[in-house]
Amino acid sequence: MPLVEFETHYLFERDGTHLTNRSRLRFTSHEGLAAAITMAGFREIEWFRDWGGGPFQESTSSEIIAICRA
Repeated sequence: MPLVEFETHYLFERDGTHLTNRSRLRFTSHEGLAAAITMAGFREIEWFRDWGGGPFQESTSSEIIAICRA
């Protein structure tokens, strides 16, 4: 599975504190996510393309938002 690694830097002007957060994200396919959700015991899944509730389309959505219910 593809991994993306990046750092986010925070500079607090008040006292000059500099913090760094390192992140590693792993992306999965819609099918892989659906299989993992089902294996976890969820039965009802709603799929969205964004946090605004737009309809998910596998070929064009840049995000996969899954709302799951047991």
